[in-house]
Amino acid sequence: MDWKDSITKILYRPFDERWILYHDEMIERSRKEILKHLLHPNLAISIGRQSSVIGSENYDIVFISEIIVAFNLYRRGGELVFPLYL
Repeated sequence: MDWKDSITKILYRPFDERWILYHDEMIERSRKEILKHLLHPNLAISIGRQSSVIGSENYDIVFISEIIVAFNLYRRGGELVFPLYL
C-alpha cells in the first residue's frame, strides 16, 4: 500500500481538524478496531471519560465527529468512541 493512501484528517480538538499519516508503522496505538469505521463515511459520538478531572460541574464533554479523533480530544482523560455504523 502506498503511504499516500494513509493520509487522512483527524479531529485533534473539537473543531480543530489536522492531517495525520494513519498507518500502523507510524502510530503506536492506532485503535483501528474502532477507528477504521471512521475512515469511510460515518458518524461517531465521543464521550469524555474524566469529567471530574477538569473541575466542571456540567457534563459537557460529548461530541459528534465524521472523522477519526485524537485520544485527548477533550481537555484531558481520553474519550470513548462509538461509531454509528460498524
